[in-house]
Amino acid sequence: MNYSDDIFEKLVATIEEATSQAAIDLFNSTNETFYFFVLSTTGEALAPFVSAWSYEALKKQSIAQNWDAYDIVDFKWSSIDSPYLEFGSQYFHQVNQAFLDRIDIHSLKTEVEYEKEILKVSLPLLIPHRKEVYTNFIYKPLHIALQNWYLEQVKSDREIPSFEECMVCFVHVYDKRAPTPFPSY
Repeated sequence: MNYSDDIFEKLVATIEEATSQAAIDLFNSTNETFYFFVLSTTGEALAPFVSAWSYEALKKQSIAQNWDAYDIVDFKWSSIDSPYLEFGSQYFHQVNQAFLDRIDIHSLKTEVEYEKEILKVSLPLLIPHRKEVYTNFIYKPLHIALQNWYLEQVKSDREIPSFEECMVCFVHVYDKRAPTPFPSY
């Protein structure tokens, strides 16, 4: 196991511990029957948070908000609308700090070059989601890089290529000297 694997395993253990503490606290501090308990994060890969729903909370919210059957279906599985959103946040201080201490991938230099009818985009430190078919990890940074490059081309009155056909190639270059996503953790 290398250094970055150690950091990843430690982060996973810290998230597991915080989630477990939040769950124990929630289940022991209420007298409710939970059908939904989730650890969520955003598409921006921010620190995770807990959300939960119980049958009792759903009934109480539906009465207080005057929900009809359609509203109940909409809100029943909504993490963001849960009365237990971010429950146990006090257990996530270490997790939040680890996410804050990460290197800022947006501050890394993105390079876009156009030469000899080849448009090359270099996006440093892109790490795909493990075992998931999920394209936002590459789509969003690629879109932003190309958008910024395009605006610079227009501003400088430089050529903007137009392609009828193209081939997209991805080359992952692993650099052991590169900083890890969680350097001080």
